[in-house]
Amino acid sequence: MKTAFQTKTLEDLHAEMVKMSDAQLTEHGKMLRSYCRSVRGQGIDRGWLMQLNEARAEWRRRHPSKQAREEK
Repeated sequence: MKTAFQTKTLEDLHAEMVKMSDAQLTEHGKMLRSYCRSVRGQGIDRGWLMQLNEARAEWRRRHPSKQAREEK
């Protein structure tokens, strides 16, 4: 999967991630996590971190925890 680390708005990131399958979203998140870990202590690129956080948020939207489902 092609991933571009250009400046994107949060809305653009969300729109792209909504279109991804669960497998694609998981792979994308793992790749971003790997990039963020590889530069630990050197200053993480905010674009990568923003994409990683949005990927995690999208996963949580798709797969709410059992506790969150019971509260509704």
